[in-house]
Amino acid sequence: MPTANRQACPELCPQEFTRITCPLDGMGIPLQLCDENGLIWYVTSQCAELQGYSRREVCGKMHIWDFIADEDEKAGLQRYLRFLVEHKPKPTPYVSSNRAKDGRVIPIRLDWSYLLDANGRVAGFSTVIHRRG
Repeated sequence: MPTANRQACPELCPQEFTRITCPLDGMGIPLQLCDENGLIWYVTSQCAELQGYSRREVCGKMHIWDFIADEDEKAGLQRYLRFLVEHKPKPTPYVSSNRAKDGRVIPIRLDWSYLLDANGRVAGFSTVIHRRG
């Protein structure tokens, strides 16, 4: 892997995912990976740029609901995440509006899937973020 890609990966990325996630950055996909508690541990540069943040500001420091523009929806997303972890229903798109660092409201659609551990338990989520409209 080229040195530039290796350096672009945040130090918070679990080592076993580094070889998979770093090449994704070059594909132009706004991808976000978070743990089962909603803590974001990896974003591609496209994802970070969409929100107006750097990777270092996001990875290991922000939760997926930190971007939600509506305060009531933030609490709802936390409940929904717990439901997903406990019941593991089939993934369906999530439509919302995010607030960028500069205050812009960005209409988005999230296409997500589960990240499972070796025992089939939910360990996190992989999400592709699409700008709507």
